[in-house]
Amino acid sequence: MLRLLEQHPWNFAEEVAQLTATAPTPIDFEYGYNKPADCLRINYVSDTARRDSAPITYKDRGGRIVANSDIVILWYVSSTYLNLPGAWPELFSDAVGKHIAIEIGPVTTASNSKDDILAAKAVRAMRKAQQADAQANGVWKPPPGRYITTRYSLTGRVTEDG
Repeated sequence: MLRLLEQHPWNFAEEVAQLTATAPTPIDFEYGYNKPADCLRINYVSDTARRDSAPITYKDRGGRIVANSDIVILWYVSSTYLNLPGAWPELFSDAVGKHIAIEIGPVTTASNSKDDILAAKAVRAMRKAQQADAQANGVWKPPPGRYITTRYSLTGRVTEDG
């Protein structure tokens, strides 16, 4: 199940945390932050609490996030949802069940064709779960850039004297 939570940026298992800089300071970045203990997958890193803001440049190094920003807010998939199967969406639960069936299939059946059928069903179940989870959040559209705002503004000028 851990592997399934790591495979996709699941919305139902996402947590948000503001990280605090810790020593030692990395050589090529200004700040180093410890990742939360329950972090399975990093979904997004920003310096503001708004998910639609621009991401910051960072690196994930051995349990630490290094960045040049003094504020780091992390959106991540949390492992606490491993122990909360009641919080799982039904489609994710179905995918987990089918992946468990793949693991025990060779023990209970001696048929390669049945194992292949189980694997195909598990892949389809995972796709359905990922699609449903992705639809839970709207599509993020970046704000228009300078060219677009200038192109479609009434005056066509960037500034008053430009």
